[in-house]
Parts: sequence; C-alpha cells; structure tokens
Amino acid sequence: MTWRRSRLRGSMTAEFVILVPVVMTMVLFVTHVGRVQTASQAVRHVADMAARSGSRAAGDRAVATAHHKATLEMSRSDHDCERFAIGVSVATKGEIQLLTTEVSCRVRTAGLSMLRLPAALVKASSTETIDRYRGSR
Repeated sequence: MTWRRSRLRGSMTAEFVILVPVVMTMVLFVTHVGRVQTASQAVRHVADMAARSGSRAAGDRAVATAHHKATLEMSRSDHDCERFAIGVSVATKGEIQLLTTEVSCRVRTAGLSMLRLPAALVKASSTETIDRYRGSR
C-alpha cells in the first residue's frame, strides 16, 4: 500500500511540473490580449473624441483643438499604452472640409517578457466634417 501511494505522488508531481508552465503561458497570453483590446478601445475613443472636438472648432483652430483634445484624453485615460502618436489633418473636397485624426499606441508589455511577443501597435482614425457655420455669428 505504501509503495502505491508514493508512486501516485510521483505521478502528481510530474503532472504538476508539466502543467504549470502551460497554464502560466495561457494566463500571460490572455493578459496580453486583454491589454491589446483595452488599448484598441482607448485609441479608437480618443480618435473619435479628438475629431469631434476639432470639427466643432471655428476656423483655423480645428487642427490645434483636435490635437490638444487627443493629447489630453491620452494622458488622462487609463490605458495600456507605453507611447502614443497623434496626427491631425484637414482635407477639402469641394466646399466640405474634413478633419481626420489618427492615433497610434504601442501596447505596454511589462511583465509579459516570458511570452517574447513583439510589441503590438494599435492604430485608429476618425474623420469628421468641419462645421463651417460655427463661430460665424
């Protein structure tokens, strides 16, 4: 009876040694996917907010307003970005002016070095029509 118990204990140890790295890798991978998803939503939200804010600004202030709003939102929000970049441009199509905001973010990989994944880059853009009648009164 004693021999049988010690043999089962050895079997459990072998299973534990094999399964722990697999489970840890799965947990770290799920953490990475969660960070990428969170950063993606944050970047999309910031791009939308900045484009909307810039489209409501009067005249030549649209680009500066959009850039300021994007910078403010990225620094204020709780996201998983290490670094971010913001680009704002205005294009004219006929009488309509379009403001496009592009935001990109490198997802934080702190604590996930065991996975050896390359840093994910998340991008989003949003385009709004500039309200040409705002501020014309």
